[in-house]
Amino acid sequence: MTKEDILAKARKENKGADIVMLEANAKANGIAGAAVILCGSLIGLFANMYYDREVPEIWVMIFTYWASHGLSKFILLRKRGCQKQSWVWLIYGAVMTVMVVLAIIRTVNFWKAGA
Repeated sequence: MTKEDILAKARKENKGADIVMLEANAKANGIAGAAVILCGSLIGLFANMYYDREVPEIWVMIFTYWASHGLSKFILLRKRGCQKQSWVWLIYGAVMTVMVVLAIIRTVNFWKAGA
């Protein structure tokens, strides 16, 4: 069995998906999930300690997940040599990072207002 045959069989088994993409997705999901847990825990701790409340803004955690997913996928794809697709993920990760910052600012303003 040649290398091309093995790759064709692997693509067929993975419904046309490239193995590199599958691996990058798996790693990016793991990194993003860990970032969400960390960010959510820190915001929850901060809210309880300083404002005696629960986290009112779940969007912070959602945007953190997507930002870290996009940025980690960019890094992983760059390591694998997928230059074109990696830039799309960098832009996506940067946009989601801006959304994280905006959601954090909004959340802190709600806490200051006593909402």
